[in-house]
Amino acid sequence: MGTRHLMSAAARGIDCILARQRADGSFMDPDDGVGGYYKVPYALALAGRPREGAGLADWIARHHVNADGDFRDPARTAGKGAHDAWPAYANAWLVQGLHRLGRFDLSLSGARFLLGSQLPDGGFPAWDGEARHEEPVCTSWGGMALLATGHLDAARRAGDRLAGMVRSQPDPARLYFRM
Repeated sequence: MGTRHLMSAAARGIDCILARQRADGSFMDPDDGVGGYYKVPYALALAGRPREGAGLADWIARHHVNADGDFRDPARTAGKGAHDAWPAYANAWLVQGLHRLGRFDLSLSGARFLLGSQLPDGGFPAWDGEARHEEPVCTSWGGMALLATGHLDAARRAGDRLAGMVRSQPDPARLYFRM
């Protein structure tokens, strides 16, 4: 597959995303939660679409970030349990995308939320009902978001925790996702 074909496919993907963006910058109703758009700011930043990204960022600022910097306001989860169970994941995608779009007010607020969520060993929690566990997806994306926003020590701790998760696997042919 040639570069031209890949670039054309990427452009079609962005066009498909933008065809769904509403005039107010949104992709859904405010009560629908982050599940339908949390990766879009990152994609728009990479595609060089800052105007569309700014519209979405303004909508996020109005509807989907609370005072703690959490983009998953509990009043707006709309039944998206994965985002409740993995608090760092969608937040980390939004932090990285909004930072690339230059919305440092939102990205740095979101990074502060992530810093407050990080466990002492550097990992990030996920939940299964009331039971908390660490898992590598939240830890890796949380660490990447902290790295992108300049929180190098916290990002390094996340990376160290991921390396520790790999080293502690009882079977090198398998990777267990809950610690």
